[in-house]
Amino acid sequence: AEPFVLELLSPEKVQNLFAAATKIYRERRTAFDPKIRSIFYEILGLMEMEYAQKYTPSSKARIIAPAIDYIKKNCYDKPISSDELAVMCGVSGTYFRRVFSDVYGTTPVKYINSIKISRAKELIDSGMYASVSDIAYLCGFTDDCYFRKVFKSETRMTPLEYKKRRD
Repeated sequence: AEPFVLELLSPEKVQNLFAAATKIYRERRTAFDPKIRSIFYEILGLMEMEYAQKYTPSSKARIIAPAIDYIKKNCYDKPISSDELAVMCGVSGTYFRRVFSDVYGTTPVKYINSIKISRAKELIDSGMYASVSDIAYLCGFTDDCYFRKVFKSETRMTPLEYKKRRD
C-alpha cells in the first residue's frame, strides 16, 4: 500500500491527546504506560473514523444533510435532540443515529458538543469573557457543570486550565 497523508478534521483534539501523552510520559507516575497506550488507541480511533468518513457514500451524507444544516444554524440557541433531527431527515431515530455515526464517526450529541466546545475555546482565546458561566451560555449550554464536564472531555483540561495555558 502507498503511504498517504490524512488531513484531520479536528487536529486540535489529536494535538491535545499527544500533549497529554507527553505529559504523562515525562511525569512517569504509576501506571503511566497503560495510560499512554490508551491515548494512543484513542488517536488511532480518531484517525480511523476520519479516514472512514472520506469513503462514506454520499447518499448517506445526503440523508442527514438537513440535520447538519440545522445543527450549524441552531446549536448555540437551543437544545437539539437526535429524535428531532431524525424527523427533520424523514427517518427513524435509530437509523438516523446509525447513518450519522457512519458519516461522522461519532454520535449526534458528541458532534454538537464538539461544535460548542470549539466555540468555547474561541471565546476563551478572545479574552473578552471572564466568566465560565457566560461562555457556557453563549455556547448553548444551560448547565455550567455539564459544560465543564464536556469541555474537559474534549480538551482534557477544565475551561480555567485552558484559559491559563493561554495567558
